[in-house]
Amino acid sequence: MELPKTWMIATDGSQYADLSSRYASQLYKALPVKPDVWIVNVVSDPMNVGADGLEMEISQATKLLGKVAALFGEDGMADQNVRILVEVGNPRKKLVELLNKLKVDHLFMGGADFSSNAVDISSGGITNYMLHHLNGMVTIIK
Repeated sequence: MELPKTWMIATDGSQYADLSSRYASQLYKALPVKPDVWIVNVVSDPMNVGADGLEMEISQATKLLGKVAALFGEDGMADQNVRILVEVGNPRKKLVELLNKLKVDHLFMGGADFSSNAVDISSGGITNYMLHHLNGMVTIIK
């Protein structure tokens, strides 16, 4: 089995997402050949906040991702293989779209909403939904 070449760290800054980011960064640092890493946050498109509110949400997400990216490098600087990406939309749909577009073969995410016996992927959490839409490895921290 070949090691994954493209990782996605899906984070919203929650406790479990933070743990998954830290775990991924430790694994990344231990690998002799570094994969490409995308650290992603999807801001839900809040219709009632207006352009200024949405801009503020994107700014906060960008700051969060910058802090996560710093975990992958040295001296608070992200490694050259690590990039951040903030998108706006439905988190489920946007993450699946990005997984395919970026050709991600290893997804790291927190899973506070994860249930191993979930049969209805149309309801419930994003983690269960993602499990059913990724052709590759998934690491869920709960």
